[in-house]
Amino acid sequence: MLGERWCVSLLVPAATAIVLSAPAENARWGREGHKIVCEIAWRRLDPDGRQLVSDLRRHDPSETFADSCTWADAVRYTTHRHTRTYHYINVPTGRRGVDMERDCGHTTRCLPWAIRHYAIALQDRSQTGATRAEALRFLGHFVGDLHQPMHVGRLEDRGGNSIDVELEFASDCVRRNLSLHTVWDITFLCHAGITWPGSVLELDRGITQRQAASWGNFDVLGWTNEAYRLDEEFVYQLPAGGEIDPAYYDRAVEISRIQLQRAGVRLAFLLNAAAAGTLGFPD
Repeated sequence: MLGERWCVSLLVPAATAIVLSAPAENARWGREGHKIVCEIAWRRLDPDGRQLVSDLRRHDPSETFADSCTWADAVRYTTHRHTRTYHYINVPTGRRGVDMERDCGHTTRCLPWAIRHYAIALQDRSQTGATRAEALRFLGHFVGDLHQPMHVGRLEDRGGNSIDVELEFASDCVRRNLSLHTVWDITFLCHAGITWPGSVLELDRGITQRQAASWGNFDVLGWTNEAYRLDEEFVYQLPAGGEIDPAYYDRAVEISRIQLQRAGVRLAFLLNAAAAGTLGFPD
């Protein structure tokens, strides 16, 4: 039985919540990151997990499973406006960690809520194939989002969207009016040459058995606090003047790589569990 904070219907809510602190429209872990996460997960699925994904993909027009993991960004301002708040959770500055009642609640709904919601919907075989295929697309995307640390950012700056930054070094990946959120979404991966599918094999092979065993669990709130700690201990600790220097960049790339690996392992863990009917989220 889910605890009161997490109690959800398997049906998508009809009303769109009022959003006071939504990230900017282009705020997303770039397409490359989402595809990498889902490709790593695909490589780690057991036979039942692969069968589940393959069966539901018949209801999905996306070319590949990796492609399907970018869909949630495309529909959040069109056919699925009610999901806009599902892509992030914002935490007031100075808090010790995430509080679901304070930071998510029943009216707004948020990223860790959405991961549990769609995993449970995916496992529910009483739902139609189309409904479960949609849950699969959302779950793949939202697990990726949670591991981009700025999707668990501070409330006051809208997850880094209100913090302007510059790069101290030349890069072909620079866009005008860079925000702290954008450089973590897109710029660091781009400048480091971390791409789909080119980087997938190396990232996947770099995951040790001990890491995979440690990362694979149902503690979504723990994953969320992990991202929040990365924010407080490093991401927001910008060099003077908000200029990203090579030292900050190097550490950011290191964090991005391990977060992509964690997300891929955890997504596979959830998909395998949903296939087996053994999802076991804590209250």
